[in-house]
Amino acid sequence: MRDFSIWADVAIDEVILDKVMRNLFGTGIVPCAKLEHKLVTERWINWNMQDEIDIVDRTSGEGEEVVSPKTRFHKMFVGDGPDRDNSEEVTNANDRDNVWGGIGGTDGKGGLGHGVLYCIEKSWWDDWVAYTGWKADEGNVYNPTSLKRPNDRDNVWGGIGGTDGKGGLGHGVLYCIEKSWWDDWVAYTGWKADEGNVYNPTSLKRPRDLSTERLIDRSMEAISMSGTGGSYEVMKRKLLLGKHYVLIPPGVWNVLYEMYGGGPPLPRMVLPSESEEEVVRSGLHKIAADDESVEVSSVVRDPSAKTMYPKAIDKSIRVATHPWILNCQICDPHQPYRRGDLGPMTIRVMVMPYQPLWRFFAEVVARLPIILSKTSDSNCEARARLWKIDPPVNGKIPNAGSRFGPWTLLCKNSYAEIPVTAPNYDKYEKQWQSYCDQHSIQSIGLLDGMRIMFEYVVGSKDGSFSWPREAAAKATQLRRIADEDAKFRLLLRGYDSDGKPSRDPIMRKVVDAMDVSGRWYRGLIVNVENDAKSTEHNGSNGIVETDPPKEASFRENTHVRIHFNDHHENHEEWIEVNSDRLAVAGRFTSNANLESDAECETIESRSILPGSKKKDNEFTSNDQSNNAVCSFPSYGACGLINLGNTCYANSGWQCLSYMPLLRFYLLSGQYKVSGDLNRDNPLGTGGKILEEFADLMRVMWSGKFGARAPQRFRSVLTKCRPRYSGANQQDVPELLTDILDMLHEDANRVKKKPYVEALEDKFIEKTDLERIGQEAWRRYLRRNRSVITDLCMGQLFNLVICPECNHSSKNFDPFNVLSLPLPTVDEVIFRCTVVRRATTLNCPSTLLLVGGASKRKANSSNHLSPPSKELIFEEYAIRTSRLADLGDLKMKLQQLSGIPAKRLRLCKKEDIGTGIGNKHSMTRTYTKVMTLPDKEGPCLKLLNHASAASSPTIATVIAFETTLQPRPDTAMPVDVIEDNDSTDDDTSTDTSSTQATGGNDQDADWKSVEKIGEEYLKIYGDEEECVTFDTDPVPLAKYVSHSLWPKTTEDFTLGLRVDAIDRRNNWYPGSVVEIIEDKDEEGDGNIMKARVHFDNFSAKWDEVYVFNNSRICPLYTHSTPRPKPTEFIIYHRSMDPKTKQLFLFGESFFLQCHNEWSTARAGAHILAQTSRFLELSHFKKPENGKKLSSVEGKIAEKERDEARKAIASVIKALIQSDKRYIISAIENGKQRRENSEQSQLDVSTMSEDLTKKLRDVLPFLPFDVRVTTADSPLGTNREEASFPFSLIRTIGNYMNARHSIVLHWRDTPSTENKTHSDPRQLLYVAPYISQSKQNQKLLGSSGNDELKRHPSSSHGGFHIGSCLAEFFKEQHLDATGCWRCPVCKEEREGKQSMSLWDLPDFLVFNFKRFNASSRWSEKITTLVDFPVTGLNMREWCDKNSPLRHQSSDEPFMYDLIGVVNHMGDLETGHYIAACKASLCSPDGTEEVAYSFNGANTKAPDTFDEEESTSSGWRIGRSKEKDSSTKAASKAVSESAEPLWLKFDDELVEPVPPRSIVTDAAYVLFYKRRQMRPSNIAKYSSMD
Repeated sequence: MRDFSIWADVAIDEVILDKVMRNLFGTGIVPCAKLEHKLVTERWINWNMQDEIDIVDRTSGEGEEVVSPKTRFHKMFVGDGPDRDNSEEVTNANDRDNVWGGIGGTDGKGGLGHGVLYCIEKSWWDDWVAYTGWKADEGNVYNPTSLKRPNDRDNVWGGIGGTDGKGGLGHGVLYCIEKSWWDDWVAYTGWKADEGNVYNPTSLKRPRDLSTERLIDRSMEAISMSGTGGSYEVMKRKLLLGKHYVLIPPGVWNVLYEMYGGGPPLPRMVLPSESEEEVVRSGLHKIAADDESVEVSSVVRDPSAKTMYPKAIDKSIRVATHPWILNCQICDPHQPYRRGDLGPMTIRVMVMPYQPLWRFFAEVVARLPIILSKTSDSNCEARARLWKIDPPVNGKIPNAGSRFGPWTLLCKNSYAEIPVTAPNYDKYEKQWQSYCDQHSIQSIGLLDGMRIMFEYVVGSKDGSFSWPREAAAKATQLRRIADEDAKFRLLLRGYDSDGKPSRDPIMRKVVDAMDVSGRWYRGLIVNVENDAKSTEHNGSNGIVETDPPKEASFRENTHVRIHFNDHHENHEEWIEVNSDRLAVAGRFTSNANLESDAECETIESRSILPGSKKKDNEFTSNDQSNNAVCSFPSYGACGLINLGNTCYANSGWQCLSYMPLLRFYLLSGQYKVSGDLNRDNPLGTGGKILEEFADLMRVMWSGKFGARAPQRFRSVLTKCRPRYSGANQQDVPELLTDILDMLHEDANRVKKKPYVEALEDKFIEKTDLERIGQEAWRRYLRRNRSVITDLCMGQLFNLVICPECNHSSKNFDPFNVLSLPLPTVDEVIFRCTVVRRATTLNCPSTLLLVGGASKRKANSSNHLSPPSKELIFEEYAIRTSRLADLGDLKMKLQQLSGIPAKRLRLCKKEDIGTGIGNKHSMTRTYTKVMTLPDKEGPCLKLLNHASAASSPTIATVIAFETTLQPRPDTAMPVDVIEDNDSTDDDTSTDTSSTQATGGNDQDADWKSVEKIGEEYLKIYGDEEECVTFDTDPVPLAKYVSHSLWPKTTEDFTLGLRVDAIDRRNNWYPGSVVEIIEDKDEEGDGNIMKARVHFDNFSAKWDEVYVFNNSRICPLYTHSTPRPKPTEFIIYHRSMDPKTKQLFLFGESFFLQCHNEWSTARAGAHILAQTSRFLELSHFKKPENGKKLSSVEGKIAEKERDEARKAIASVIKALIQSDKRYIISAIENGKQRRENSEQSQLDVSTMSEDLTKKLRDVLPFLPFDVRVTTADSPLGTNREEASFPFSLIRTIGNYMNARHSIVLHWRDTPSTENKTHSDPRQLLYVAPYISQSKQNQKLLGSSGNDELKRHPSSSHGGFHIGSCLAEFFKEQHLDATGCWRCPVCKEEREGKQSMSLWDLPDFLVFNFKRFNASSRWSEKITTLVDFPVTGLNMREWCDKNSPLRHQSSDEPFMYDLIGVVNHMGDLETGHYIAACKASLCSPDGTEEVAYSFNGANTKAPDTFDEEESTSSGWRIGRSKEKDSSTKAASKAVSESAEPLWLKFDDELVEPVPPRSIVTDAAYVLFYKRRQMRPSNIAKYSSMD
């Protein structure tokens, strides 16, 4: 064989070898059509005979010899009789096929020449003898003693039919297959039901694989159901029998499935007939619409017939195509309270609402394994019961706080007996019916999709049995009591819970104590006795193993004196601290957990739960590999211990170890036998990685270890790839790529790699595409021929088209891992609204009146578009990277709007409905704004704040231009600007004490302050103030403070800006808010004091100062001006005329004010910026969303003009008054320096004059300006006040970040007298948002189109098909060196498209879940919904690929075998693997043919010599090896459910298939369902 393999590698091309193997194993050479006809006929007849033996026997006519089925079986073994004479031709006795598989040799007599015999179970033989009445030697007459055919339940694969094979409803189980396939098979074999069933084929073409994929629902809604792959797959709706599928008996399915493969199986329960009882019919009709029950073909019963023909299925039979599914898991006796669905096994059981509960229980018993030896009594019987989890109620799980958790018993205070070994279920049916109490599935409270737990008893050494869940609950309570007692004993001895001397005395502590009479009382510790030389002891209860360490001065308590609370004053006793007469308070006196001393002693000798481990002692080896035991021998199940952040490597190695063929290649050492080991390859590792990985896999698959430390392999790996040597977390896809590459080079059969030229352009142009692909692959194989190439390497077709010359560049590239991008938002589109500050350009109707200029002429263009300074609200659509931050967004806004980025404040925007007014009213919504920090990111996070009407890819934000516009530098002399900058830099320096004295001793900087102040005074308050520019008031504030600096305390003026030291000796700016006259401490008279309120502080921090100390100085002589202005939000508010309740409406906005502005100047700024909501110059839509009549419109506009004039007049008055105050203060200071008798400046009088002046104008404003707290703009906290238009306080001293401004809008004068005024009559004008020209194009091409291209799944994520579409979609290359056209000889923006050309047997995907930029990184946690069975790759293969020539989908079908999950983020993540377990012996013998449950299907029974020949080609271990596996592995191999194992480093646990698809999936491993025959022939053992 080795010589042939070497010759084949050299002489036979891979394509030729593949075709040869397909012809040998896939075209029907073995078995032949006649044998298939015979096998199916026998199975069909066997199915017909079930439940009808009595009818055949009773209906025999007189004088006729009727050959019943039993008689025929009997005569087949006896060997004579008329039926034998009329039977088909029998082969010669010496035919080698008499023994299955030719084991008997050419003559059938075996190796010793004495023949071959088969071993079968004695119990099965006894059942068969009773069924047929067969007897050896004399007296062998037909005399049956039983009517039950043996092993009926095995007729349905995996025990789905229950204990009797009749399904949950007791009417049997049938299988669904495609109608087209059945027709092809009938034509191929000539098979026919009823009479005339002779071998008469009408076609020589053997059917394709028995695939049921066309019947399975792989849609988004059903994709989560397809992961089971064993007992249940979801069928499509509205399938018609006879058109789409037919039904066949279970035995027939087993034969066809064994010969053709395919699948997955689709067993379905037979429903009751219409003649059933009315109760059943009513229950059936109630769900008939949901079940989509179907009817099938006819049956003809001819009891008088002498010849046995297969009978067709009765038309009245119906099957449940969409039954309920119950998820049943077995209770793990070692961990009965483990979380989630984990357990030794989880199955999915098909049920119907009206199905008897006992039949469901019977199927669970037949399918779930009981793998512990201590579960049965002497009669090999065990006890079991069922639990359920009730569905959540209002989002909460019922009974979640009970001692049994959310689980409740189905049948309380009852259990059922079940057999453990040699099952004979007949005698248990009545017991199970009694246990279920005649309940049905629905009557007991079960629902579709509910979780069920199957619990069985566990025996102990004394022969008693206990329920694991009850024992765990009791043990938990006992453990809690034991821990409580241990701490109590330590406390009595004088120690704390950590064993250290306690500082808390125990005197007066309440305890439970027993007196000398033996009665328990509540007692009080009244005294203690201790001894410095106390002996070491453990106490009578043995709880404390060693005494805690003692300090030198510590004296341990030995006795306590207890005062018993029994109403006797002198009832006291001394009790030793370790005596059992002491207990925790409440243990025995009230609510006692234990009622006697005997039960208390159980704490000392408490037993360990089954499966728990004792603590290792100091002599135990620290090698964790030796402690764990393999839970599933022959299925791997060996964990890998983490060696320091090696979870990524452990998960990848586990998935590689579950790849069939590759596993056999490594375990069997085939690389050594075949000479593949390449030690001389300079690109490899000298064979080290191949050999060490093979050794590691042999340990993992030896079945001896539950966990091992892969130290040797990791050591070799780190030497070959040093980047894996550290303890840093690595990426699994990179590791897998490296491992596969090293294995490939170490097993490369090409010892000396030749130089291979690339394909010539002329050859590509003249040759068809298929030939180019073959030649590219052939050239690749000249340098690369290994097991990795054969199993894991596919071929990609890459096509690039030049947009200029249309030249197409074709390339074929090999691949072994596909990195799939997630169809998430690559770029975020921001719908950004820019709000410009109010100026004379965009608010001319109001602000031009302030400067006294005439109203400017309206813009002649009716279509102003952004950017424009004449607009107020502009909207831009901006596309940014998903990992960009807000700073990047600001820069793009600067480019579009022309507003510098530093002048923009970005905010989140949320529209909130008010419910006030009609649907067109501007009072219907209120815009809430929330500021965003400049460095917040990435921008992707803002998608969560997108409005409901927006696409998921669009985020809505709003950007406010700062409302302060500084004067240009050209307005000031250069020397003034330089002096101002130098002064600002020097303000933090300390000054002499003389500067606080004022008078003639001026500050050294006084001249500079005066010079700068005079220049600012020239421009402050001119016509451009507040409407175009906002003068910086700091130089003027310093000038005024120095000018008005007093000589005595009596000279202090209200509002004087000062620097003062607070109670913590820190300098802060503030304002004098009160002059206090107080008595002198020396009693000589009164003294004047000034109370200073500090900026940005509350009033409780105010300080009182006397002038003649050094704690108060002129402004900014010690402190520095705040770099940021005072900022607050301004809300629009009104009152509902019907309910008289306040409500917010309209667009809230941010406003900034210079800190040194007086509240009068700040008020002017507020009014100026509010004028934006009275401007109609660019309002194009009907006013307030509703067209007003001409009369109403004229009245409203007239009132709005009056309001604008009022605002302009108030602004003008405020600015003039503020400027007059500054000038007066400076002049007063000059006069005081020249003439000491100059009167003091009366600021209060000036402020009162301003108030009187405004009193006549403010009522004409359309709103009141109110001050409130920021968290209650509706004024609910009673801290609201009118905004003070005053000269005394500055805005920075009056307001802080905890305040906000509210504009309370009043109704228009024309509607004040109306009883039902409409809030829409407010003079507020909803802003018109001008759209940028690019908005429609950008917003229209985003969002929805992407969602249509990538539909979401039912889980809220994407299907893997969307990821594949994203990977293979056409891309446009940019002209930056990506691609150079060979014809144009220039770099072009070519159109690139990729597709699959050839598929490997193992397909590996990894999802690109990690993105990173220079500032941010992220992990995409979107759920990718991938099928666990039946991934069809046909759609992604190129239309010209040779694979597309095949009509069957089998070459494109893949089943999942492994997943690597990544938990956590990019830096602190953890890797966990989940693998689909499959049988494999330690030497690598495995099954690779069609497997949906982790094991192969049951081989069909044979009845004569011809049938015992090989029925199709099978790859794998011999069946004799099944019996050598342990109970757990045997239970898995016989189950219809797939076994999935979760590998969390050394922890190995079974998981249900439905938990495989999660949002943590990172790497997927798929195996082709129909693997290449050439690979199977090379890399497997064959039976």
